[in-house]
Amino acid sequence: MDIFCKDVKPFVPLTIHEVKFWLRIMKEHSLFIKLGLPCDQTELINEAQEFYNVFEDLQKKACRIDCEEDFNCFIEHVMVAVKRIFCFKRHLLHLLIECRIRGGANYPLLIDHISREAMYFHKILEKLSAAI
Repeated sequence: MDIFCKDVKPFVPLTIHEVKFWLRIMKEHSLFIKLGLPCDQTELINEAQEFYNVFEDLQKKACRIDCEEDFNCFIEHVMVAVKRIFCFKRHLLHLLIECRIRGGANYPLLIDHISREAMYFHKILEKLSAAI
């Protein structure tokens, strides 16, 4: 079941301003994860930092979009990054649930919540991409 109503289109077409908003949210999620991980989880901390850098770079690129063609190409790059961070968040959630790592300040419900936000953003981007 698609909890985001696959056949329903957003009421308002996605704008660059909304994309920038979501990019900031994804960047903040990366920071929350990084800061909430126990210090012995250096690999996960580094991966979270990489996502922070990716979304920061995407935010900068979003400011340079000046035509529809650039916007459409940019959306494809954003979709890849969002899918990757979604997978990272779900992986982290599984590690926490299976007690393979200590959570630090990253509670499973928080990680579940922010992963679903990434899924939602990706769904919006998919709808936009399909409409292009």
